[in-house]
Amino acid sequence: MPTETSTLHARLVGQLKAQATDTGLAADPDSYDAWFRAKVQEAQTDLRPATPHSQVMQKARRLIDGKRQA
Repeated sequence: MPTETSTLHARLVGQLKAQATDTGLAADPDSYDAWFRAKVQEAQTDLRPATPHSQVMQKARRLIDGKRQA
């Protein structure tokens, strides 16, 4: 059974691959690799404070509930 971390990782990789496809990077594995590594480096050096999981989930729940009511 996958862990939350592995599930989140799979989602993020899927999103990044979709972005890469949209920008044409998927056709060239070397370009995609460089792009992916740059995205990871960007995330690792981001100095913004972390957002608590509970806060993220509350915001997501409000967004979902708002879409359901629309």
